[in-house]
Amino acid sequence: MQRCIDSDLVLTATRLAARANMYLGSTSNQHPLASPLFGDLTGGLPPLVLHTSSAELLCDDAVRFATRAAAAGVRVTLDIWPGLPHDWHRFTPILSEARQAVAAAGRFLASQLA
Repeated sequence: MQRCIDSDLVLTATRLAARANMYLGSTSNQHPLASPLFGDLTGGLPPLVLHTSSAELLCDDAVRFATRAAAAGVRVTLDIWPGLPHDWHRFTPILSEARQAVAAAGRFLASQLA
């Protein structure tokens, strides 16, 4: 998370740590329920599409997760969108990139039903 620590305008390291503490309490932040990065990814995950931004705090985690999932035999598509804030998908009324990302996710889902 260090690479994008200053570039994400929505999710900050301080905000992430506070939310993690609220969610986890005394549970380790390396518990599988804290992050899928620490879970067993073999046998059972469907094909995945991951969207991240090159500027968001969790970009490196998305790359790490995609790498681990692929190594476990999961079919993974990782799309890294340039320069967008964390959770940009929620800005569909004002960001064309958000509309494009939601449409891409919809196409992925539709392809899994075919």
